[in-house]
Amino acid sequence: MIRNEATTVIAEAFNRRVLVIDDDAAIRETYRSILQPQPLGSALLQSLLNQQAAPVRETFEVATATQGQEGVSLAATALAQGQPFALAFIDMRMPPGWNGLRTAVALRALDPTVYVIIATAYADHDPDEIQSALGHNVVLLRKPFNRDEVFALARTLCQSWSTRLHLNTHASFLDAVVEHLPVPLLILTADSRRLVRVNAAAERVLGQTRQALCGQIADAVLPAPLVQTLAGTDGGDWLTTDGHCHGLRVQAFSSGERTLWLLAILEVALPATAAG
Repeated sequence: MIRNEATTVIAEAFNRRVLVIDDDAAIRETYRSILQPQPLGSALLQSLLNQQAAPVRETFEVATATQGQEGVSLAATALAQGQPFALAFIDMRMPPGWNGLRTAVALRALDPTVYVIIATAYADHDPDEIQSALGHNVVLLRKPFNRDEVFALARTLCQSWSTRLHLNTHASFLDAVVEHLPVPLLILTADSRRLVRVNAAAERVLGQTRQALCGQIADAVLPAPLVQTLAGTDGGDWLTTDGHCHGLRVQAFSSGERTLWLLAILEVALPATAAG
């Protein structure tokens, strides 16, 4: 049975939840006006003026905090409720509490998936220092900022967060499918036929753990009839007319022991130490 968490359906296509942490009330209101724009006028007024309705701009769910500790607390609550923030705008200077970098580090420790935009008018920290402290998915925004730039960053990073979740969920599902296949499946490289991944059924049939199997040459661990069958397919089913495998090819074989095997060959060589 495939685990339920691997088949979780994403309820929403676009996470629009944004956290703003800034000690300046005017700046917080500016973020809100950018990310939650109000209609320019009613449809009735526009019709009376013989004007076309203005295009509706995307809006975001915005939560605000005045200090770093408060912002991290909001993020923790959102995470516990299954409603994580996709993005956080964080001011660098927020006396008397944490500065922006400390806040971002605490936020990232709580939720490694959140995108961070640090906004500052000062050069308190070198960009390399910020990148080193946070590791990934961080943007430095100089104040005073451009409204369109803030909106574009929010839209792009929220979409990226949602896309990444979508891909990770599907990857987890496919991993679960591979792991729970009732037949042995082995993935090997095209150049050396070295094993880079096996599933649980392959472990049972071969009597070895995946840690022991991965990195070995397939010919050394597979049953002899299967090795002979593989040898006869070189240049045929496995390879294209130009002698290269494109992407991942999967083929079923029988070892003569009533055991069905699925073997997949990779176009690129992976490190011999790769584990399944």
